[in-house]
Amino acid sequence: MNPNIPIRHDQIAAYVQGKPSRLTQKVIEKLRRDNPAYDALFDLINMIRSRQGTQKVSGAPSKALTFDEMEQLLLKLFSGDVAPEAEWMFLNQLGTSPVFYHWLMEKLQVIAPRVEFEPVDEIANNVVSVRSNAEIIHSIKAQFGVVQSEPAAAQEGIFSAILEKMQQLKSNIRRLPGYGVAIPALATLLLVSYLFLRGFMENSIPGYNWDKQVPFQTSGIELRGSEALPEMNLSSTALEAVNDYQHLKDVLSLSLGSYLRTDYRQMIQTLNNGFGSLALLHQKLPEIQQEIARQDPELLRDIQLLVQKYYFYAGVGYMAYSQSQREKLDDGKREEARFKAVTFLSRAKEFGQKYGIETSQREDYFLGLTYILMKDFETARKVLRNISQDSNYHADAQKLLKQISH
Repeated sequence: MNPNIPIRHDQIAAYVQGKPSRLTQKVIEKLRRDNPAYDALFDLINMIRSRQGTQKVSGAPSKALTFDEMEQLLLKLFSGDVAPEAEWMFLNQLGTSPVFYHWLMEKLQVIAPRVEFEPVDEIANNVVSVRSNAEIIHSIKAQFGVVQSEPAAAQEGIFSAILEKMQQLKSNIRRLPGYGVAIPALATLLLVSYLFLRGFMENSIPGYNWDKQVPFQTSGIELRGSEALPEMNLSSTALEAVNDYQHLKDVLSLSLGSYLRTDYRQMIQTLNNGFGSLALLHQKLPEIQQEIARQDPELLRDIQLLVQKYYFYAGVGYMAYSQSQREKLDDGKREEARFKAVTFLSRAKEFGQKYGIETSQREDYFLGLTYILMKDFETARKVLRNISQDSNYHADAQKLLKQISH
């Protein structure tokens, strides 16, 4: 039996039907204790079954899904903004398709957390009562027993991403008042805990190569695609901007799937599909931001954050691509990728400054690193020295400065 698939599909199908054998139930209990991916799977099944009732899953799937379609279905389930038909499709596919089951576990093995789950529910249940960002981060650190041994830059990315998830919960509670807690506890559990799977990896960069680990850990919330928005009375220009935002959110989500697999070529190709919409949205923002803010100020902030992140991840992706040993690139192509990294990281920095987006100077850190790759040490030193002592990237910037001091 495949060690990554320690339970047969027919046993999973029986569980979906609510009729596991006693032996299967014991296997499942052990898996839930020892395997975060399966713990996540059974939580997901139970959450859906609690809403779908006792309807049986039988027959063949109405349509065989591709791997990409499976990923999109999973993202919808995690978002909390999902129709009952999509939930039923998930159960139907899982209960009748061994291929879907294997693909799903391949995905969950990547995104499932390696930490205990219980504290996350406590954080999720109490998030609305937490008043300040500092309180949220303090609560998370206390719950997970986080120590300060990890690199400062790595910790900043983890906790800012968790903070974003907490704030998104608050936002969705307002937008989806009929949903109870707008994002299910399972989504919070997976998306927040996902950060701890990717987040506390070593932030050193031996040889400046990222074929085995990404240079910057992404947050789980960024893996979610677009969601349904409430109807708004907007001008055609503002409506087009919102549509561009929805499109870019989907494109970024797909590109980050490639990024996490360190497939930087595919990541860049996917991001290229959105650069036209990105340029238009960036251009329209000054014109339409007041109109959108009057109806939904949180949506306006989401749009601003997305544009900044799109530039940032494009820059980081091109930087990593320029160093990939998997790619047979000549020196000219590698240098071209580094110039593009500088371009996008600079745009991310300028956009963030213009719209008051706090990123703890991560753009300066990766700009400095890219200039080192370009052997432009004078500019690298200038950029890295600009990172303040208050930044979570200050200590890591100092390490880079020491590397190029001779």
